[in-house]
Amino acid sequence: MSKSVTQYIAVLADAVGSRRLAASARQALQQQLRSVLTAANRKWRNAIAARFAITLGDQLEGLVAADAPLWEIVHYLRAELDGDWIIS
Repeated sequence: MSKSVTQYIAVLADAVGSRRLAASARQALQQQLRSVLTAANRKWRNAIAARFAITLGDQLEGLVAADAPLWEIVHYLRAELDGDWIIS
């Protein structure tokens, strides 16, 4: 008898150079990040295993099911967030 294995994909992202931003610009980026993640968590709630969350001020992480629309989710994050992001 074989066991069913559920696979997930971790999505991690970091804003490039955000530590060099002025305090007000960094605060605005973090506010935008909260808003975008709330929308992403709502939009793909059925595909997300662990909700997207801010980890270190300008970094995010989330866990999606292996069959989630990964490209669509990542593209949405890059399109909605200001600045340059490294997403892995």
